[in-house]
Amino acid sequence: MASSPGVFPTTCWTLVNRVRDDNAAVRQAALDELCRAYWLPLYAFARRSGFDPPDAEDAVQDFFIGALQRDLLARADEQVGKLRNLLCIAFKRHLNHRRRHEQALRRGGGVEHVPLLPRDAEERYLSVAGESLESPDQIFHRQWARNLVERAQQALRSWYEREGKGALFERLSAYLPCDSVEAANGEEPLEDRAGMSVDTFRIARHRMRKRLRECIRSEVRETTQSTDPVLIEAEIRELLQALSA
Repeated sequence: MASSPGVFPTTCWTLVNRVRDDNAAVRQAALDELCRAYWLPLYAFARRSGFDPPDAEDAVQDFFIGALQRDLLARADEQVGKLRNLLCIAFKRHLNHRRRHEQALRRGGGVEHVPLLPRDAEERYLSVAGESLESPDQIFHRQWARNLVERAQQALRSWYEREGKGALFERLSAYLPCDSVEAANGEEPLEDRAGMSVDTFRIARHRMRKRLRECIRSEVRETTQSTDPVLIEAEIRELLQALSA
């Protein structure tokens, strides 16, 4: 049976729950994945809050270490709010704590390993922040939205590959909207149809975009822990607003 296009091998709330696991290896693996998935919105928030690149990197690193050491996510309850809001609020508190106590990052000394941010962290931050005047909250939510779309696109790719349609995905992925669940305005050039007729190409492209919207809604359902269509649509509108800012 084919899997639903929006189902991820491990979802973000699943990872939060695994951070609470009694098994240290399970906790570590979950924390590693959370760090890889969500470091950029947090790093962007720290940079826009006035931290220089090394201090911003240390703040994100220490935040995830603290999530493990001090069980920062243990009180997270998927029934009471959005994961992005949980992380944003917790990170704000973490930055305030660092400022008040001028707390240096603790490396080694029994601290469980958390992967360092990529070497191009600052370059990636500059590529998403540019010369914008966004507030730390605005840039956090915009980058969160971009990450959500990227995760949905990866889930879409995985679905096509499981269906034996990886080559079709590669042909059509260039026609996916970059930052939106809606199709781009107007018609894209149709010269490169990979041997398909115009009608076949348009149908395949429409189906891919429809599946992308399903993947995004699946991710929104996970991060909000809600099946309420009104709430889900409101969250999608909020994410689209963040992307268009």
